[in-house]
Amino acid sequence: MLAAHFDTFREVRIENGRIDLLGVPKIEELDVALAFEVKRDGFDLERALKQSADYVGARVLAGPHKGKRIAACFLYPARKHQHGNYADRYHEGMFQLIAQWRVGRAYAHNGGLWLAIGYETIWDSRGWHETVATRMLLSNRQVGGTRREFNRVRLDIKPILPRPVFTRRV
Repeated sequence: MLAAHFDTFREVRIENGRIDLLGVPKIEELDVALAFEVKRDGFDLERALKQSADYVGARVLAGPHKGKRIAACFLYPARKHQHGNYADRYHEGMFQLIAQWRVGRAYAHNGGLWLAIGYETIWDSRGWHETVATRMLLSNRQVGGTRREFNRVRLDIKPILPRPVFTRRV
């Protein structure tokens, strides 16, 4: 299903392990490498998401795309989110949180394959969702995000000092 839009490579070595599948988009506008973590039925979702997050940002060590960094990792197979389906809110919440680290899901839907990060579909078997894909894969934000406004010292806030203690002279 990926062959029309991706060059794919199985079992590629990266800095911190080996990914099941490396996908490189065939369009020049998206010069990224994507990892796919393929699991069997009954896998532990929490462990798989952590493993996928570890791959994001790692450098490819071998092959024609040596040196590229993994821009995102997709877990396959994963279920499609359906609004109003509250039976699986726990897993949906995990996919929403892990989206900050550019980990998404790959799932079959309507006879095709879909790739999504959080609730945002970036690609399906018909092609790229260009605006969303660009925002999710090429943005300059760091993986995991930063909160710099909370990390710098504000000069307009004075420290609270203890009240002076007055002693009586005798």
